[in-house]
Amino acid sequence: MDMAFTHVCLWTLLAFVLTWTVFYVTNRKKKAPELADAAAEERRDSAADVIIVGAGVGGSALAYSLAKDGRRVLVIERDMREPERMMGEFMQPGGRLMLSKLGLEANAAAYRKSYMAASGL
Repeated sequence: MDMAFTHVCLWTLLAFVLTWTVFYVTNRKKKAPELADAAAEERRDSAADVIIVGAGVGGSALAYSLAKDGRRVLVIERDMREPERMMGEFMQPGGRLMLSKLGLEANAAAYRKSYMAASGL
């Protein structure tokens, strides 16, 4: 009796897993083309003069400068999640001069104030 109950439980579990897998794969295949079509439509509507790959410091500065000059810029970034560790904790003097040239020094000062307030400094 004990062995029969174990077999019934295992077969029920197997049936559940197989059914769930079929539904998951079926739904994923239906959603993927819809998302791809929406992304393709958005790309067709937004013609860009320049495409920049990477939204890091260099890519963002270049995009800002080109957009300020009137170009339509598209920035593509692989991953927009917050990084596990920050890479730009410290700014070199040359970076501060470049912010001034780009007209972004006031933005950096505002960021510094909000960062210090949030950090309790």
